[in-house]
Amino acid sequence: MQHAEGMMSDILKDAMTPSQVVDLLRERGIIITERSLRERARAIGAYRKLGRTVILLPEHIDAVFAEPEKARLKRRVAKREYPKVHAEAPPRRPEPKPTYLPVIMRNETSTPKKAKSE
Repeated sequence: MQHAEGMMSDILKDAMTPSQVVDLLRERGIIITERSLRERARAIGAYRKLGRTVILLPEHIDAVFAEPEKARLKRRVAKREYPKVHAEAPPRRPEPKPTYLPVIMRNETSTPKKAKSE
């Protein structure tokens, strides 16, 4: 049975391993480690796995390099200038005075002695 180019599965045409993605990016001057790429893909669930092999499709690669919404919001807020207002620190409490307890001394002569047995 022959496969026509149009009938070939998208996974067979477009699937790449993280190693292949890293090599393509390196050719374009973008340096990223394979480990970083795998960790990011796993963190956001943008990958497929067959046995021990991680497979990335174009939509997975787009998701890995998409900027998270929280990071975008933080940068927008950071660009705004807000007046810096520092409240004065509350006054410190004075240190408590040490409490002296009376020392009870035990007089050795006041302890009962054992009676001598005859």
